[in-house]
Amino acid sequence: MPSLRSKSISTKVADEGYAQFESRAGEEALSEWAILLNVHFAVSQGQTLTAEEMRQLIERADQDKLSKARQRLAEATTGGVP
Repeated sequence: MPSLRSKSISTKVADEGYAQFESRAGEEALSEWAILLNVHFAVSQGQTLTAEEMRQLIERADQDKLSKARQRLAEATTGGVP
């Protein structure tokens, strides 16, 4: 049975680099892109995701969407000022 990946690594990028990532992600949030890449990587390595791993990925995506929705609502109520 493959071991669970419970650690994550992130990196800081300059504004220009972040803008490039955003443009390549299109309408998808960068966090959703990262989740998709994690799933693709696991499958490409011959691993299968357990129901619990999928639940965790879905929960993470939902939390990211909720966070983004709250940010957009806040910006809308303040006239675009974060």
